[in-house]
Amino acid sequence: MRRAIGLNHYLAKKSGKKTRQNRRWIELPKVEAKRVKKLLK
Repeated sequence: MRRAIGLNHYLAKKSGKKTRQNRRWIELPKVEAKRVKKLLK
């Protein structure tokens, strides 16, 4: 899981709907998850 990109920039200008969508975590693709797990071992 990772945070959405662009969270630290111009949040005040974005609509409330976009701001709420950005609060959610995004699931990593399986390929990236495997790479992360491999690096952590």
